[in-house]
Amino acid sequence: IVQSPGPEIHESYIEILDLSSGQKIITVIEVLSPGNKFPGKGRDSYLAKQRDVLYSNAHLVEIDLLRFGPHVLAVPHSLIQGRAVYDYLVCVNRAMPPRASYELYPHHLREPLPRFGIPLADDDSDVPLDLQASFARTYEAGAYLDRIDYSRPCQPPLSPDDQEWANELIGQATK
Repeated sequence: IVQSPGPEIHESYIEILDLSSGQKIITVIEVLSPGNKFPGKGRDSYLAKQRDVLYSNAHLVEIDLLRFGPHVLAVPHSLIQGRAVYDYLVCVNRAMPPRASYELYPHHLREPLPRFGIPLADDDSDVPLDLQASFARTYEAGAYLDRIDYSRPCQPPLSPDDQEWANELIGQATK
């Protein structure tokens, strides 16, 4: 009897390549999914890829917009414990030895998502990424207002105050 190893894990990510150096990977941008955070093949695969990037000469940008799940970003959890409460976290890890320097962008649900620099090749300036504007354009282009049932509760649930705030925004958007 031959057992199937199970479904293969495919997660999308962005690689920025340096064309002048034979398409060397300069920066990897990851937007975490639930499969990246919870125990299983998806998390194992993500952590292996994260490790590969951290042992390479590529920069790593991790974007965690999930309000739940265990910590999985490359930054040591001890560096973010005790900091201000946040719902979302972006971490930029530049490929400079000893890779112990992290740019952290913690954000609360009610704040606009951050704007930060995407590192490129050594002599190139960072490219600014306005995460809020990027997601707003994607939301509009994807017609999510027509595709998502906003009358259903958020998962995981919001606090009562945040749910009231979200309901006000949904009411304004659907007028």
